[in-house]
Amino acid sequence: MTSRLGAVLGGVASIRIVLDPDRVLGEADLVDLADVGDVVVISDWLEMRRSYEIEGRHRPLDDRPLVMVVQSDDFREPRQLPFDIEQRADVGRVRLAMADPVRSVVLALPEEVQDVAVAAAGGADPLGRVLEAVWGVRLPPGGGSVVAELDAVVRLRTDPTVPTELWPVIADRLRDPLAAGLALDPPDVSQLQTAWEAWVAGGPDSEWAELFERIGPRIAALFHIGMLSPVLAERSIPAWAVAGVSHPGWPSVAESLLASPPMEGAPVDLAGWLRLAEWWGEVRLAISLGAPDTADLSGASWAAWQPWDDAFREFLHNAFGKLLTSSAGRPQTINKIAPYLARRLRDGHAKRVMLVVFDGMGFSSWSLLRREAGLKVVDASGVLAMAPSLTPISRQAIFAGALPLTFSDCFGDTKKEGAMWRHFWENEGVSVTSVGYKNIEGIQAIEVPRFPTEQVVGVVVRAIDELMHTSEMLGEAQFAANVQTWLKHGFVRELVEGASGDGFEVWFTADHGGVEVVPSGRPMEGLAVDLVGTRVRLYPTEALREQSKAEGDMWDPPGMPAGSHFALFPWGRDGMRHGVRVTHGGLSFDEMIVPFVRVEP
Repeated sequence: MTSRLGAVLGGVASIRIVLDPDRVLGEADLVDLADVGDVVVISDWLEMRRSYEIEGRHRPLDDRPLVMVVQSDDFREPRQLPFDIEQRADVGRVRLAMADPVRSVVLALPEEVQDVAVAAAGGADPLGRVLEAVWGVRLPPGGGSVVAELDAVVRLRTDPTVPTELWPVIADRLRDPLAAGLALDPPDVSQLQTAWEAWVAGGPDSEWAELFERIGPRIAALFHIGMLSPVLAERSIPAWAVAGVSHPGWPSVAESLLASPPMEGAPVDLAGWLRLAEWWGEVRLAISLGAPDTADLSGASWAAWQPWDDAFREFLHNAFGKLLTSSAGRPQTINKIAPYLARRLRDGHAKRVMLVVFDGMGFSSWSLLRREAGLKVVDASGVLAMAPSLTPISRQAIFAGALPLTFSDCFGDTKKEGAMWRHFWENEGVSVTSVGYKNIEGIQAIEVPRFPTEQVVGVVVRAIDELMHTSEMLGEAQFAANVQTWLKHGFVRELVEGASGDGFEVWFTADHGGVEVVPSGRPMEGLAVDLVGTRVRLYPTEALREQSKAEGDMWDPPGMPAGSHFALFPWGRDGMRHGVRVTHGGLSFDEMIVPFVRVEP
């Protein structure tokens, strides 16, 4: 960072101005700048003028310099600054040493990845070098074979860390229509869907046989995220292809899925965990809908799940804090969803936005929802919920667009989330009359709300969570059957059709998922516990937690207010209540990883 700002940081003026219109500087850079002087971040003309008049105009030369970091498109060159301020200051600009459009892609990456991309973006093919350095994808400058192009685009399309800014950049490099359609934003998968149907019907005699035999296992991920639709098969198919074939029976689907996980071993990064969560959601759904014939498979699947759960807990401990504050273009945690949607409005990608938060919708419920509602998935990813994955903590983080430590006074309920939502958008310059919010059960299609004048809308649908907490007799199987019955009443389909017809870009997410727990007993601790849940306990002091009669992971998740709410999470699938049930609040990837998808009718 200092090499980019050498002239400014080595200057002598009492005011140093850093023009950063592309917002290249991250939090670590601002900390480094604090060694030079008193740092203030400026986002508009008024803030600049106020800071200069209060802190800069009469600043003595022997005082610490005032470092003004100007992150505004209105000030890209020194001559665009107010004349009197420019004359008093040493001025420099932060630039990425690369040309558009590669610059737009790099700027959308997380701060910790940008340095890798910048270092790679040299030579005659900077885009190709960035693709290989960041995502391990090779795309020759002049295109490639049909297999190579489609393989590269499928890998990118199913990687949740890929920013939307990439798609228009690579479009001109693709010659194969299957790959080119998949790379559009939103994607056009019609030709790829037709090719898949021809291969399923024709097998080795299909013109697509070589293509799918070479990259078929990777194509399966497009079915896990809902971008391609399964078709009927009248012949035997490889195990990896079962996700793309209408089920011959749920037990067979579950068995085939379990035989073909998306990776060997445990993932090492969030992108890998999201892919695993998508696949695991398909497994859980197949086992649930195939019950009771899948009882043996259920036991085998949860045995396979245990090492992943242990690895995911370790991943959270090491990476959760960094992910919460990541500067990635796409949200990686749910507190970044609202800022992401605000950026889509600012950049003109959408004119109206609706965010639908399905309380309790994990990936298995999402897999069922998209099947029953017949929705078109045009953008699919996932995000991490807050920890603990409790509704008042996680859902309010979505609507506040902020970490729980900013609203620690209202962990007891969700009554303020509508006000939080409106406050966030007012700060984004959207008038309060243009912001809508609705919290509904969402049982019948007649309940679908309409928003004729609002520009931004948030809708909470409680149905899935309420069905989750009433599935105490048969656990997962009962939960899936109840959700399937609810979906047949048409609420979700009607909601998306109505909103899309009114010009809204519709996004789905959830505050948490759920996991079928097994009881480990319920120690009675009375007033020693602030909150007693099946999957988490919150203690008022660290000492009381350490003296707890319950066993579990004593971890203070980043993002929670310091010095209060000391959490104890049970291990594995243990539940600190009696009875088998589907519930949430803990740290399993079933509870912590939720969908973030854009849908159309």
